[in-house]
Amino acid sequence: MNSKKALSIITVCYNEESHIQATIESVLKQTYRKHIEYIVVDGGSTDATLDIVNSYGTEIDVIISERDNGLYDAMNKGVQICTGDRVQFMNAGDVYSSQDVLQNVFDKSQYASDIVYGKSNRVTEVGNTFPNMHESIGVLRYEPTFRHGASFICSRYHKANLYQVDRADLGFALDFKFLHDAYVDGVKFEEVDEFIIDYLIEGASSNKYKSVLYSQRIVGEGKSSFVNRIKVARSYIKIYLRDSFIAKPIKTLKYFFVNWFVSKLLSGMPSWAIRKAFYRLVGMNIGEGSIINQGLEYFSPDRLSVGDRTHINRKCFVDARGYCSIGNDTSISHEVLILTGTHDINSANFAEVHKPVDIGDHVWIGARAVILPGVKIARGAVIAAGAVVTKNVNSFEIVGGVPAKVIGIRRRDIDYSCGWGIPFV
Repeated sequence: MNSKKALSIITVCYNEESHIQATIESVLKQTYRKHIEYIVVDGGSTDATLDIVNSYGTEIDVIISERDNGLYDAMNKGVQICTGDRVQFMNAGDVYSSQDVLQNVFDKSQYASDIVYGKSNRVTEVGNTFPNMHESIGVLRYEPTFRHGASFICSRYHKANLYQVDRADLGFALDFKFLHDAYVDGVKFEEVDEFIIDYLIEGASSNKYKSVLYSQRIVGEGKSSFVNRIKVARSYIKIYLRDSFIAKPIKTLKYFFVNWFVSKLLSGMPSWAIRKAFYRLVGMNIGEGSIINQGLEYFSPDRLSVGDRTHINRKCFVDARGYCSIGNDTSISHEVLILTGTHDINSANFAEVHKPVDIGDHVWIGARAVILPGVKIARGAVIAAGAVVTKNVNSFEIVGGVPAKVIGIRRRDIDYSCGWGIPFV
């Protein structure tokens, strides 16, 4: 390389002719491309994978093709030769969530932490896309929390801490072993609020039983093997019950309870205290002092979070399948639609696409406005009645129209609460 790069991206592949091109194209189309070193490590593919890789010529900075001792041996090779300040792995089949995601990540901040990570989307075999919303970083002590490919690791640290390829007993979980050990050793992690990659959920690592076994071996090192076996057995039972023949009738009953009994029948109950109790029972997160008027309808209430002192008015619909977060002291007027699910019209099978909606504090959304998937509405923004919001809204902007555009700026010294003290609404 002629100059130091900010990021080394490594793609490890073996007989991936059906997936490799999409991954390479996704890397090369990044607006941050000039700051990237791209390395492809092929394990001696016998199909057309290497021909596809070589067709890109010097657009790929380093190409290695030779037999190796498995996935993590190939990943170690990439780490050892990379020259970027940070390193990221893009498996064959993974693609970036947008063309400017790396620009957004690295142009916004200089990171002091050794491991920087973001969110990811999982893609099913038929092309349906769902956001993978990870838990807090503390979960790494017990199980994986974020997608390994959605992390950017300091190269200096990674070169000193390669994957432990001698641990055959950990199978495909050596990447979790690496992250778990880093967390336990006190390495600093830092989260960025960006969706980094879309990844295929098929493949060896999608085996839920092996995932539990390997993770428990990592977490339980140095502890009682009997206790670990009990934990593994308990997890196996849960997986079996979720996937067995009894799962379907249970899901049917749950759907009836959530989407008819609670959403339809109880949504007209005049007592907010009773409605709130059932909303929380089906998994909705409702903050203190908030109130939701009658007639609310929803998908996936367990993925809806409402902050403190927020008011949602009558007959609103919230599709939270892709996750929806509503902040504090926010007012949502009558018959507002908040959507996190849509379809890819260019997909042969009309694939579903789900993206989260994030609504900040002190936002006002006017009657019959529509908020489309993936939109972020920042603090203090105002959405005019009937507006269709298709893109992010900045703090204190007033937007209106179809599609919504900026029509004004709100004063910044706002200080009010949207909570109601009325028990029957």
